[in-house]
Amino acid sequence: MTVSGNHRVPSLVGVLLEHGADRVLFAAGHPFEDIGDGAGWIDTVPISEGDREKIARGNAARLFRF
Repeated sequence: MTVSGNHRVPSLVGVLLEHGADRVLFAAGHPFEDIGDGAGWIDTVPISEGDREKIARGNAARLFRF
């Protein structure tokens, strides 16, 4: 799952509760979204640092093996 286009804390919390942080990726829907807005949001959203790291980069690195 991705949070692209839906930078809302309640939506993210619902996805985390339903699927867990291991199944969520950060993304931005260029050209319809500004990556800076999304990056600012994920950097400040009230979740654990471990979950933030997974969502922001760790899950993608694991999925795409880089």
